[in-house]
Amino acid sequence: MIKIFKKFKTASVELKATLSYTVCNILQRCMSFITLPLFTRLLTKEEYGQSSVFQSWESIAGIFISMYLAYGSFNRAMVKYEDRRDEYISSINGIVTVFGLLFLAIYLPFRDFFNGIFELPTILIVFMVIHIVLGNAISCWQAKNRFEFKYKPVIAQMLIMSVLSPLLSYILICLSDKKGEAKIIGGVLAVVILGGFIYIQSFIKGKKIFNKEFWKYALGFNIPLIPYYLSQVIFNQSDKIMIDKILGKDDVAVYGVAYNLALILNFVLNAINNSYVPWMYGRLKDGQTKKNQKIASLIAIIMAVLLLCIIIAAPEIILLMAGSAYAEAVYVVPPVAMSLLLLFYSQLFINVQFYFEAKKGMVAGTAIAAAANIVLNFIFIPIFGYVAAAYTTLVSYVLFAFLNYLSYKRLLKKNNVEDNLYNYKALIGIALAFMAIGFGFMLLYEFTIARIGIVLFGLAMLFVFRKEVMDIYRRYKDKDFYLKKTAQKKVPANRPIKVGFIVQMPEIWDKEYPVYRAMLDNKDFEPYLIVEQNMDYFSGFAADGNAIDAYKDGKLIDIKKLGFDYIFYQRPYNHYLPEEFRTNRVIRYAKTCYVPYAFWPFAGESLCGYNTDFYKNLYMGFLETEDCVQIISDRLNSKYNKLMYRGNPVFDDIECVKPKSYKNILWTPRWTYNEGVGGSHFLEYKDDFVELGKANDGKTVLRPHPLAFDNYISKGYMTESEVADFKSKLSDNGIILDPNKMISDTFADTDILITDISSVVIMFFLTGKPIIFCETDEAMVPAFEKIKEGMYVADNWEQVRTYYEKLKNGEDSLYEKRREIAMEILNDVKDSSDRILEELLKDSR
Repeated sequence: MIKIFKKFKTASVELKATLSYTVCNILQRCMSFITLPLFTRLLTKEEYGQSSVFQSWESIAGIFISMYLAYGSFNRAMVKYEDRRDEYISSINGIVTVFGLLFLAIYLPFRDFFNGIFELPTILIVFMVIHIVLGNAISCWQAKNRFEFKYKPVIAQMLIMSVLSPLLSYILICLSDKKGEAKIIGGVLAVVILGGFIYIQSFIKGKKIFNKEFWKYALGFNIPLIPYYLSQVIFNQSDKIMIDKILGKDDVAVYGVAYNLALILNFVLNAINNSYVPWMYGRLKDGQTKKNQKIASLIAIIMAVLLLCIIIAAPEIILLMAGSAYAEAVYVVPPVAMSLLLLFYSQLFINVQFYFEAKKGMVAGTAIAAAANIVLNFIFIPIFGYVAAAYTTLVSYVLFAFLNYLSYKRLLKKNNVEDNLYNYKALIGIALAFMAIGFGFMLLYEFTIARIGIVLFGLAMLFVFRKEVMDIYRRYKDKDFYLKKTAQKKVPANRPIKVGFIVQMPEIWDKEYPVYRAMLDNKDFEPYLIVEQNMDYFSGFAADGNAIDAYKDGKLIDIKKLGFDYIFYQRPYNHYLPEEFRTNRVIRYAKTCYVPYAFWPFAGESLCGYNTDFYKNLYMGFLETEDCVQIISDRLNSKYNKLMYRGNPVFDDIECVKPKSYKNILWTPRWTYNEGVGGSHFLEYKDDFVELGKANDGKTVLRPHPLAFDNYISKGYMTESEVADFKSKLSDNGIILDPNKMISDTFADTDILITDISSVVIMFFLTGKPIIFCETDEAMVPAFEKIKEGMYVADNWEQVRTYYEKLKNGEDSLYEKRREIAMEILNDVKDSSDRILEELLKDSR
């Protein structure tokens, strides 16, 4: 405890203020909760119901008298009028005073008429106006002090009020025959005592009742929000007013006790939201919206669990706090408590609307939901009694959340923000599970032993599976939890390191195969192929028994049970894999590794492949360049991702030799016309290439990217029949559509490469053979600046044809330059497989 006080003493004023307000709010709630049994026993149901009705009408009247000027525009005004804050506050109090007097001027001459509507005596209406005017003064004073982090006087005022209000109410109840009125007046007198001083002081300091600029600003900002505030109040208070009108104050009292109990955690929601919103706004600002998904879902789970505790214990809490006379109110608690979770969901969408200062959707959603609540109450309260109001509240909050969701979706589209802030499936699942469990316990309210038994069984299960539960908690708390945990695992020296390679695509297997082959020849390693696709192809590379079919008897295997120490991935994308094979799952029991399938030797940030979901759970990455290591390390900002540059295994078998002939041609057009990633020349050159192939004496091969034809069709560049006709044209003219899976096999029999921008260019360049490079003006070209001096760069097909004719005749003027560059690169990138194995040995022992 002493350490806590020492830390608090040295904390920043902002942190001190936040903690103090939080603790004070909790104490205020506790005081209200503690005094509840006192007043429910001192007052009859009708008298207690009168207090609930008073609060409901005051909430509505307060909108028109105070217009919530202490909120909405207030914080912005504290910035806008930084040097005239006291003057602004006194002007605000002037506005509220004027509107309070106008209200009384309209009310008093027709008080009999209005009292019939309010069902409250004149003295309470007058006290209501006083309470609103002085309450506004207190709110403005508190807000200014909060804004300036002067938390001590605010905390003192709040604590005094929390004691003085119930104390005065108790004294007046004991002295009066009209105990319902006495309770209300006691609360108002507490505000008069403390608020009166603050109210007078505001005019002494500010010296202004009317200031045209301030009045115009405050009213201009808050008047458009009146429909929103009014709808919110009607939403929250119409139940009690309508129950009073239809059924009477006895039922209002019973409903009010249960309603207040169900919403007792509303201050927790507000505290969480106040802390969460700034963080969420930061994610919106920096474009990292997906990071918000887990946080939002976690808060929803926390809220659901806390509310479930209230629902489960509702009979005992009501009996303890209100007595047996209010026992029937227990069935109001579950639906109203569920409404609070839906209010949180609504707030998730409203927060974004506030961020973009979009008020229309928020106001409309609140108004429609409030209207629906009134209509449903009017229909169902006379039929089913006050309990119906709890269910109409739940239905209305479902509508409220949905309408704000629609406004939120429109807002994202309008502002071009990606819709990945929230995991909708998770949020819906949490809500449905919460409601199912909540209503299940409601059915057991008359079976106390059964409820206790289920709770004890649940606690026992939590204890039994406490490690798993703590793992989930730590994972949410610490993004590096599994990385840290897995990093500590070592392989005993008396057994080989067991490594799995998850493989799908034969076309890029040549990038990992050298590492796998080196492990087969090393007694310290025991490598396996985990074949997710193309079993027939990959089994040809495996030693006996070292190829594992990922689908045994049609069902996905549990690779965790196979006990791998390391698992390698072909591509840095989780979405291509079954969920159980993704890095976020595998990192829990094995060290995840990656060797890039694409290699951009001189690439900057724009070509550094980065996929958050994959890399954040990648333990060891052997990346393309030192630049990529730095770029991705900076983005991940974690000391537990081991990222390094150790060359590239695909170059281990490459030798730079002088070409023996220039007969066999290979064309590798790019798969996409997206200019941002290099573009393509396929459509422009395809017919000319066929003509070149017809005239070529050697082998002519076309190797489009595996995605090329599908992409051309989907983008409308070619139809399926046009693709089929083109393939027939190739065959008719002796041009081969490359049948090889790995491009390294094709390169072995290629003399001249004609190519668009591609990561395979460097592989062919290092063989010493000539490349005719089809130039573009796009951003990817700088990655080839270092080797362009050794390539024949063509801007059009005529230049391609000219270079081809010269090479066919043996005129390879760039060979020496090409060899010089290639040898320099090879000295840096060769022997990569051995270096990777050395890193694995060092890490594992």
